[in-house]
Amino acid sequence: MIPAPLAHLSWWRGVGRALVIAMLVVSLLPAPAFIGAVPQGDKLGHALAFAGLVLWYAQLYPQPRDRWHCALGALALGALIELLQAFVPWRSAEWLDLVADGGGALLGVLLAATPLGAVLRRLDGPARA
Repeated sequence: MIPAPLAHLSWWRGVGRALVIAMLVVSLLPAPAFIGAVPQGDKLGHALAFAGLVLWYAQLYPQPRDRWHCALGALALGALIELLQAFVPWRSAEWLDLVADGGGALLGVLLAATPLGAVLRRLDGPARA
């Protein structure tokens, strides 16, 4: 059974859009020094960021088909980020970053099927009149 839409769906969508914008901005800034201190820290960061983003949107769109669309949308965002990074002198575009994005998107879809996939529903509360 698919749950009813969230009472404050427009609010949660706005927060999701802010997350997307934040990801775009951070991905075009110079990379923090601590990223290189962790082995494969860059790839881990990509995977975690995209898992979180897909988990967020999968809670807004709980139909299984829509969750996969969220993952594909996130992967398209990852491709856009890599394309933009190719034009920024202090960043570089890497195919493995896109692979990490895809792995993170898949993880986000899988996590949405766990109790983590209902966090926003618990926080949402009843709609105000």
